[in-house]
Amino acid sequence: MPTLKLKTEAVEILPFVSTGQLLYWDTDLKGFGLRVSTKRKTYFVEAKIRGATIRRTLKHPHPQITAIQARREALSLLAGLREGNDPRAQEKNHAAANVTLREAAGAYLAKRELKPVTIRDYRNSIDKHLADWSSLPLNKITKDMVSAKHAALGVRSKAQANLAMRFLRAVFNFAIEHYDPHVQHNPVRRLSAAKSWYRIDRRQRYIAPHQMKAWLDAVESLRSEGARDNRDTFRDYLLFLLFTGLRRKEAATLSWDTVNFDARTFTVLDPKNRRDHTLPMSDFLYRLLFERSQVASGRYVFSGRTPEEPICEPRKTILRVCSDSGVMFRAHDLRRTFAGVADSLDLPWYAIKRLLNHKTKDVTEGYMPLNVERLRDPMQRIATAILKQAERLPSGAILQFRTMGERGVQCN
Repeated sequence: MPTLKLKTEAVEILPFVSTGQLLYWDTDLKGFGLRVSTKRKTYFVEAKIRGATIRRTLKHPHPQITAIQARREALSLLAGLREGNDPRAQEKNHAAANVTLREAAGAYLAKRELKPVTIRDYRNSIDKHLADWSSLPLNKITKDMVSAKHAALGVRSKAQANLAMRFLRAVFNFAIEHYDPHVQHNPVRRLSAAKSWYRIDRRQRYIAPHQMKAWLDAVESLRSEGARDNRDTFRDYLLFLLFTGLRRKEAATLSWDTVNFDARTFTVLDPKNRRDHTLPMSDFLYRLLFERSQVASGRYVFSGRTPEEPICEPRKTILRVCSDSGVMFRAHDLRRTFAGVADSLDLPWYAIKRLLNHKTKDVTEGYMPLNVERLRDPMQRIATAILKQAERLPSGAILQFRTMGERGVQCN
């Protein structure tokens, strides 16, 4: 590499390079140099720390600082490097010591493989519930602050208070691993030690057998009344939720390329537990999906405002069905109803778990092959039971269920 006594006049007349960069070493101060690129001239220093070569660029390029100023700064940096003091390491250490909640949360979300809905909930916790803490260094958040914040959030929503603190706990656990020794304690543990977590009872609402006829009557009465009216899709979507037990997003994002009419199956890709979920079609589901396929124009079985986007939760439609039927429900209540019907039939536990795609810690299940055909009879029995509750059976009756056509459906 070329050498040169780095003086302001000499640096000034050095030409820029056409491509890449060229390094010049100072003849007087070992480890002091100049980097010339196509548009910039920057000073740097280089030294060895514990056998590793460390190069650091001075903050200001030429001509923002003169060669004399650069030499003085270089002398200080080189002295520190040779004593084992790396400025970048010091800056990194300072940043770790003062990492804020927002910075730590961003690093946590970037390094964890989380579902989009989980990321959305976590970001909402930071932006809404913990916004006043977002710029605080983690080591400034105390146990008392956590207890007070949890209590304050709980006044409005106990569930949201717990969710915000669970996220905060996860960020602190992550920080303890990545910013040690600056973050060593998780203040959210106070809630467990004090038994302060709010008890959130699981919702138990479902459509009871005596309500099924009124509910199904109201759903089937939904009819599109114009080109932009999507009531047919909303109707079929609600029926699909009830007869499959799927989560609302799993059903909403079901695409036609995962529906196999020959095998009479459909597959939910990347569901909540990340294990693709294949289910058999009951006769009812086969007819519903087949009739929808005859007029399908987009990617999704239940298209939204355009053929290429999935349906959103039909809140207005649900409220209308609630009003018409007198049965109060939410979309997830249909999954609970499906599970309740399955349980009432005394189906095997493994069949119910696999129909709902629930994970289990039972070692025995790992030895059972996942055969969709073993779920076909349970799926059909559940559909039959629902139809009986809705007074659409006994067997052989004509079900006046119409999706895209006006013909009745024979139920067996």
